[in-house]
Amino acid sequence: MAQTRDKLKQKYGSPDTKGRYIVRPDIGLSVKYKQDENPSEISIIPLNLDTEDTSKSSDEVMPSDEAEEVLDELVPVVERGAMGFAATFSAGCPFSNYTEYERLTILITKRCERRGGGTYSINVRWKE
Repeated sequence: MAQTRDKLKQKYGSPDTKGRYIVRPDIGLSVKYKQDENPSEISIIPLNLDTEDTSKSSDEVMPSDEAEEVLDELVPVVERGAMGFAATFSAGCPFSNYTEYERLTILITKRCERRGGGTYSINVRWKE
């Protein structure tokens, strides 16, 4: 189901000096692996973000349609399992959509349209 290191390298090439795969011209992918080579967590983030800590504030965003296209490429809907709990959290302009599936959870953090729109990050965490 999940993308292994070898599959990601075949598809996107070797990671950059910060350990991120370049999945689109301005979009990077960082991956944390389990011991069996399958990812335990992935983060889709703007390449020009200086940190992998997506909880830190930044004005850098990705086009939402491109970021979600990458998500669907890496974790197709049919591989997520049944959808369970879903919620939206808002703190003013930034907001997050949290969706729990049978096999994983997805957290998408976006900037509101009135401030230009875009996606700050997409984080996927596989369940144990």
